[in-house]
Amino acid sequence: MFRGKATACVAAMKKRYMLLKCGSDGCTEPIDCITASCMDEAKEALEWMRTHHPERPDLSLESGEFFEILDEEHCSPEEWKAGLDKLQRKRVVHPCKATDGKP
Repeated sequence: MFRGKATACVAAMKKRYMLLKCGSDGCTEPIDCITASCMDEAKEALEWMRTHHPERPDLSLESGEFFEILDEEHCSPEEWKAGLDKLQRKRVVHPCKATDGKP
């Protein structure tokens, strides 16, 4: 059994959350999609990711930037799908990068 801060969430049904990076210019970029029992657990996941994956530039904040965690149940299906589509496009590896430019 999980014994972290979010122990009250353990019995709850798992939900999906999208992690967004928001800029001072008003732009938001989805950086990941996670499954968690509650918002507190989703926040813990973000902190865990930032601690254990310092090599990911999207998990670092510049001046004026902040993270937002979007609950799938609190947005329209169209908004959720648009975020997932944007994430998928970011994750697609260019064929040259996958082979170090070799055919």
